[in-house]
Amino acid sequence: MEKVNLSQKQADMLEVARNWYSTEKIMELYISPQIRPAGMRLLKELDIGTLVSALIHGYEIQLTAEEKAVKYYEDLTKKVEDESLPHHEKEWAMMQSIAVREVLDLLGIKIQGINE
Repeated sequence: MEKVNLSQKQADMLEVARNWYSTEKIMELYISPQIRPAGMRLLKELDIGTLVSALIHGYEIQLTAEEKAVKYYEDLTKKVEDESLPHHEKEWAMMQSIAVREVLDLLGIKIQGINE
């Protein structure tokens, strides 16, 4: 079975719950009509199958659009700085990184780590 994708906030809440409760207690709190503790609200956004799979098989953090953009930009920056790559590949990565910044600027979007 594959790991499920959770947001960073959901993953953080699941880890807090795991530190305090057994898997059985987490499931009991999930299905309870009363929402206690308050942090369970975030986990109740998940369907039961996703929660069970995350508890049994684990999970991966689902990156936000901004996090994906930063990762892409950082990967391009690493290529530009990689001395082992041929010159034309480094130039291509540099042009792509400039294009990323230009598009974000044209759209009026500021992302920490790219153009802010």
